[in-house]
Amino acid sequence: MRNVLSAAGNALAMIFLWGVIMLIPGLNVLGLIAVMLPLWMAHDMGIRGLGTPREGFFVPSELGFFIGALILWTLCFLLFLTCQRWRAKGRK
Repeated sequence: MRNVLSAAGNALAMIFLWGVIMLIPGLNVLGLIAVMLPLWMAHDMGIRGLGTPREGFFVPSELGFFIGALILWTLCFLLFLTCQRWRAKGRK
């Protein structure tokens, strides 16, 4: 249980860091791409309300940014949880 809480806290910290990076001009392009591509694919599959495609780009809505952050948090959580389990196996 301790590993799960630690991984959740680390994933939350990574999402806060991602949010700060999104405020920096120039670096926000990488964050937008990380959010834009999965949401664009979901939009093409028929899930509406996540944003709108415009001139070759996908502009996420507020719901789209929330879903994108949720996806990134889940990926970070699983990554941190897996790394903690590998580290625990190495200690034994």
